[in-house]
Amino acid sequence: MTAEQSAVLTFSDSGITETSAGSGYTIDGTTLTITTAGTYRISGSCSEGAVIVGKGLSTVTLVLDNLTLASSTTAPIVVKKSATANIHLVGTSTLTDNEDPANETSTDTTIAEAFEGAAIKVKSGSTVTFCGDGDLNVVANAKNGIKGGATASLIFNQSGTINVSGNAKVYGATTAGAAVNNGIACDGSLIFNQGTYVIKAANDGIKSAPDATDETAGTVIDTESAGTVTINGGTFDLDVDGDGIQADTALNINGGAFDIQTWKGYSVWNDTLANTYSCKGLKASGDRAEEAGLEPALTITGGTFTLNTGDDAVHSDAYATVTGGTFTIRTGDDGMHADTSLTIGT
Repeated sequence: MTAEQSAVLTFSDSGITETSAGSGYTIDGTTLTITTAGTYRISGSCSEGAVIVGKGLSTVTLVLDNLTLASSTTAPIVVKKSATANIHLVGTSTLTDNEDPANETSTDTTIAEAFEGAAIKVKSGSTVTFCGDGDLNVVANAKNGIKGGATASLIFNQSGTINVSGNAKVYGATTAGAAVNNGIACDGSLIFNQGTYVIKAANDGIKSAPDATDETAGTVIDTESAGTVTINGGTFDLDVDGDGIQADTALNINGGAFDIQTWKGYSVWNDTLANTYSCKGLKASGDRAEEAGLEPALTITGGTFTLNTGDDAVHSDAYATVTGGTFTIRTGDDGMHADTSLTIGT
């Protein structure tokens, strides 16, 4: 697939150069704001910069052409609310979130509200589709690698590799190189059709878990977000402290190759570890589902699975149905577990 550009823009530490000038964007120092639908080819290298897709825009394509972009004040790429965008990968690009994790809980509301906590932040109600044949390195030094908000959708159609890492430590803080929180997360829906994913994370690898409520505090459950993960294909190499792949409402796997290790694998399971990290391989469960009385479902119709997990390898708080796939399982607890009904075979 080839993406034709309406503008060519090159980042450097001193600013953004219009290599091929166009319209539909503004430049403020090293911040590029997209204001009109179109295709924007972005390259160069910048240690403090950002690309922002404006609220409510549609048919925006960002072509990341060997782009290296980092920020300590915001996410390197932000897609505002109710927007639709493509992120087209060419060559190898690297996005680094260097925000201070403490900013999220700052008593200064301006600082706390500005915290994005991701290398790519997709605001509520937006849809972002990843495409192209390039590779993307995501360095999550603040919180998540790629994060979608309430009712957002992230669709992965690219054929290259997305690599998520960071400066956090895993395995009881003994091994560095992991995302501080989750690798790829979205409150709404995640759809993977192809591509390769190499994720190291101090919490979950791939996750869709909308906000729950604290009944004692009177907070409201997110009843609008889907909380679903659908995987139709791809290669997944996940090394995490939390769950490998978690969906609050429904986890559907129709194909793909999965190599998942949670915590230190099967040999170290204990109740404290399971309660603290969960560390399941494939999981249909979540606080929102529990608080709302939903019945999560995990469905597997195909794929190749190598699972080495501290807790259950395959787990659902309600229903699990496995009608296809090849499994090699080493687990500290159950190989396959469902609280209500487990079906294996047809």
